[in-house]
Amino acid sequence: MLLACSQFVSAQLGSAIWLKGGKIVCGLYYGFVLIAGGLATLMIVYAGVKWLTSADDPGERKNAKDMIKHAIIALLLILAAAGLMNILVGGEVGFGSCG
Repeated sequence: MLLACSQFVSAQLGSAIWLKGGKIVCGLYYGFVLIAGGLATLMIVYAGVKWLTSADDPGERKNAKDMIKHAIIALLLILAAAGLMNILVGGEVGFGSCG
């Protein structure tokens, strides 16, 4: 009886540690997603300002357009990866649910 009870407690403790570790990893993942999304948004704003201030330089305008295009692609990839991860792990459509 004592052996069965100790195995039950051990299994419960192990799963509790596993769940806590998973929540930590999930929180870190969504933190990185937020930081990467914020940086991609800042790059879009920076490239927009660069585009507006490069009135006569067509090369600089092209660089700014390419920067905007690449930042939008990166933002879409970040959002798609976060959504896919949330569907696979949490089974829900939405962001930030580590519960």
